[in-house]
Amino acid sequence: MAVLQENRFNSYNLTEEEFLAATRLTDLQRMKIQTELSQIAHRLLNWTLDLENYHVSIATHAELQGRLNAYSGILDDHADSVAKEIEAARESNQYPTQ
Repeated sequence: MAVLQENRFNSYNLTEEEFLAATRLTDLQRMKIQTELSQIAHRLLNWTLDLENYHVSIATHAELQGRLNAYSGILDDHADSVAKEIEAARESNQYPTQ
């Protein structure tokens, strides 16, 4: 069971099973995150440095890059979770090999 780690930001020690369940997205959640990721990537590709508002421009770029990294991490965790579920099912002969 997840154990609360008392600290400033409240984190949890999850079992591997809890971690896999937490990172498994529904198709709709995955599509929503992928859409957000795509929109952020387009904004980053079209980003230009505004010398008149240098600090705001740099902060905007950093925010977009941070969001891109966070969403990418969520999708990567999901993909890893799915791969582990498939591997576990194959090992227990519940999933056909191809």
